[in-house]
Parts: sequence; structure tokens; C-alpha cells
Amino acid sequence: MHRPHYSQELLDSSGIWAEIFRERRQRPEQMVVKNKIVICVGSGCSYPVAVFAAIAAEASGAKLAKCMTPYEVVHSSFQCDLAVLVSAEGNHPDTVEAYCRLAQRQFRTLIITAQIDSCLATEAAAHSGRTRVVTLDAQVPKGGFIPVGSTLVTLGLALTTLSAPIDGLALFDRARTDHNLTRRTLPSFDSAHDFVIVSSMLGRAAAADFETRLAESGLGFGNITDPWHLGHGRYFLLANETREKVLVAFGTTPEQAEIKRVLGLIPRGIARVNIESEYEGIAGAAYSLFRSMFLISAIAEDRKVDPANRPLITWGNRLYMERRNAP
Repeated sequence: MHRPHYSQELLDSSGIWAEIFRERRQRPEQMVVKNKIVICVGSGCSYPVAVFAAIAAEASGAKLAKCMTPYEVVHSSFQCDLAVLVSAEGNHPDTVEAYCRLAQRQFRTLIITAQIDSCLATEAAAHSGRTRVVTLDAQVPKGGFIPVGSTLVTLGLALTTLSAPIDGLALFDRARTDHNLTRRTLPSFDSAHDFVIVSSMLGRAAAADFETRLAESGLGFGNITDPWHLGHGRYFLLANETREKVLVAFGTTPEQAEIKRVLGLIPRGIARVNIESEYEGIAGAAYSLFRSMFLISAIAEDRKVDPANRPLITWGNRLYMERRNAP
């Protein structure tokens, strides 16, 4: 089934964020996380939203907030006061099995999903005493292979459920406007397939989102690091002259000193994109993630590829559908 072009879906989603944000703010259901140990779980394009949820929990006073994948939840021992499980569709066996593991261990769980009529929501109904499901009343369009609408929904739900109130109605439109203003200054991505992603603390969700969208669209390979860790040998990724590479940085204005130090030390011939958010705190984290979504659009346009309509790779689809049956 052919879906709208990724870039067109971004344009069409202009009002979704404001609508979600406004609706959720009218009926706030904030989860108290202060002084709690919180794990945030997600996979695929939901993983960056789980990273964002951890940032939101940290900003709201959590003692510790850590991200995990469903595989890590099922195959490790840990203790927490609250598990936040993010799943856009809520139907993949990996996510459902991770929830069953959390329920078996009797952890309080918050499920954030864009689909109320999902396998995950059905499973959660059996554990309603210790599980809370947060979703929208309206049906969310499925969208393309690399999601836009469902990311906005789950991100908005995470923000309004885990964070203190912020003035964030215009975040998505501001990110779109700033992207359009800087589009001509971006390097050409025609042949760039290697991306070194330098992330500040509030840029972690954006970095995870950018790396995920690169990988799941087949647009390139991303390696995430931070301004200090880059100096521990990871600069060799930028020194490889046989492949064209781009350094992409995400950070809010108060965090820019470290990022600009890095940019000032790498050779000028290495292409770079520094996405700086004037918004601080959790709003800056959300803005940065939105800029990641638009940057993927720019790369796709230069490459003349549509991430929303990627050709099916048969063996890759089997990996997605049949992982749970592996020994």
C-alpha cells in the first residue's frame, strides 16, 4: 500500500502536535515520579520517545530514569518503582512480552500508546490495578514506514503525563519554520551515508530519533556520542577519507559551549549540522527531536528517497515478525 511521502506527512502533521498538546493539557493526568526509579521501554521508532520519557522523568525529579528495549526487559533483572512502556501501535509480540514480564514482577506500569484497541491495551486490562494506559480517544492514521503522526502522539502523551506543565503549543511549527530558514545552509547529503551524532543531555532523544530514522529508512549509518566521548578515539569515524561523512549535533543553547568546542576543533572540511534549541529543559528536548524529523526529510530529498515507502526486504520482514520464535 502506497502511503503519503514522508515530507508531505510532515507538512500535513502541522496541526497534530498543537491539537494533542491542547487536548492533553485540558485534562491533565500527570504521573508522580519524584524520587522514584523509572525505566522507560521502547523499540524501533518508539525507542526515541522512551528516551524522551526518561528525560521528562528526570526533569520531574526522578531518582533515576533509564531506557531499555523489550529484549533487555525480558532478559535482565532490575528493580524500579515505575515502568513506562512506549509503543505506537501496541501490537508487536516483543512489546507485549515485555509488558507481561513487567506485570509478572508486579511493577507499576504506565503504557503510552497511540492505539487504544491494541494487543497491549487488551493485555493491560487484566492488570488494571497496577497498570495505567494513556492514549487518545481519536484514531491516529498509521502513516508511512517511518512514522510521523504516531511519534507526535506518543511524544505528546509522554510530555503531558510525566512533565510539569510547559508552554509547548508552538514547538512543532517553530521547528518546521527554523528548518525551512536553515535549509539552504545545510550541506549536500547526496552521497553522505555516515553520520557522527554528538548529543548533549537534552539532545539525547533527538539523537536517538535521528539514528533510528537513518537506520530504519536505509538512509545511512549513525553513531551517537557526546562531546567528551568523541575525544576518546571516536573522532576516527570522522577521519576516514574514503567515505563522506557529516557531524550532526543536538543541544539547547545553555549546552552549546561543549558542542561548539567540538565544532571548533574538527577540520573545517568535515560537514557539520548544529541544531541548537533556544528552548530550555524538556521543551528543548522536544524541539530538538522535531528538528531531527525534518533533517531526515532534507536528507531524503537530496537522496531522492521516500522513507515512508521503502521497498519490502523479505528476510528483514521475517526478522521483524518472527524474532519471538527464535531459540
